[in-house]
Amino acid sequence: MYFEERYNKILEILKERNSATVHYLAKILFVSEPTIRRDLTVLEQEGKLKRTFGGAILATTIKDESPIDARRYVDTDAKSKIAQQAVTYLRDGMTIFLDASTTAHELFKKMSNYEDITVITNNPLIPLEMVSTKNRCISTGGLLLKHSLSFVGKQAEEYVSKFNADVCFFSTRGLALDGSITDSSIEDAEMKKAMIRNSAKSILLCTASKINQKYLYTMCNVNEIDGIICDVELPDAIKQLLNK
Repeated sequence: MYFEERYNKILEILKERNSATVHYLAKILFVSEPTIRRDLTVLEQEGKLKRTFGGAILATTIKDESPIDARRYVDTDAKSKIAQQAVTYLRDGMTIFLDASTTAHELFKKMSNYEDITVITNNPLIPLEMVSTKNRCISTGGLLLKHSLSFVGKQAEEYVSKFNADVCFFSTRGLALDGSITDSSIEDAEMKKAMIRNSAKSILLCTASKINQKYLYTMCNVNEIDGIICDVELPDAIKQLLNK
């Protein structure tokens, strides 16, 4: 297969799946992983995709849709896998914080087998979806950020500080190899920090696409939280910091 044909195949796969790993592309296209990495570098330079840790996402996924829609359809398989692992931390009667991330929302959708759980969230969609469940929901209220579909602000942060949660499940935009957990929105980051402070345990839900990414605002470091659930094995540098 000539490289131009391979480039087109890679883009077709990304259009169909929204994201793909180097391992998957190499297997499907019957070439080596180093070859795929070189192909992805070329396609990224041409502005057709964005490299992620272990793979790539289609550039148009980000450019052609609003931020909230883009996040909803990116890494769907990875988010489902992470949520399936995260739900094992739950027990009946728990109080949990869920941030407004699409990964935390995916976790919420897998909670149907649990009862008497109190969910405290700044996601405006979850309260509406909990009407028919056996659990209860507390909404933080606050200022609604349209681009991230999240309630934020001092009012919301102060409201969160009144509660003591067993676990906080949160996501972020970037997890750097130096252990920095970062976000592009200061408002969203401050809201998550408030949830982490008021939880007995905090768990980061992190897709592979966010590893080795660093954004404007540092929320905390991995040695300040209790665990990370990812759809791929974490880099050794992050494992070492997490275990300190």
